[in-house]
Amino acid sequence: MVLPASITRLLLLGAGVLYPAYRSFQALEGRSAPSKDEAELARRRWLTYWVVFAAVQVGELAEGVVSWLPAFREAKLGLVLFLLHPRSRGAESVYNIVLRPWLRKHEPVVDAALGSASARALAYSDDLHVRGREYAERALTRATSHVAEQLQEQLRQRGGEGEGGSGSGSAAAQGAPPQAVPPQRPAPT
Repeated sequence: MVLPASITRLLLLGAGVLYPAYRSFQALEGRSAPSKDEAELARRRWLTYWVVFAAVQVGELAEGVVSWLPAFREAKLGLVLFLLHPRSRGAESVYNIVLRPWLRKHEPVVDAALGSASARALAYSDDLHVRGREYAERALTRATSHVAEQLQEQLRQRGGEGEGGSGSGSAAAQGAPPQAVPPQRPAPT
């Protein structure tokens, strides 16, 4: 039976992510087992699951190649259930038979690649931080200049320009709040 894609996605999210995440939370908090040894086994089981699940997610890069196969999503759901089920111990089997030997063999290469990627990511994030700060400073400077210009314009429109003629000695230019200017009376004719 082929299920609609939205249903299989929902089932994959629930069975493959939400349920294991909650059980991992319980294992981390020590609420999944009555004894310390059983709690440690639960933590190891869920950590193993997440390592295998991550490998499955990386394997999804090839999904575009095989997703057209009939019942692909159902097979993926079956794989997730196999990994989760306590009787099959699927995650432990995949980890011990496939992932652990491969990772142990390639650990130095993976460590070097991760170290290099981490250094590049840190340099990139530092650069973004500097650029973001500079952009924010420029934007703040422009905004403050705009507000100062608007205040000066309002003062000029009210006839409150100082005696210097340019307004440079006015309260607004000196950073003080603008004072109310009393209305001027017209000269008698």
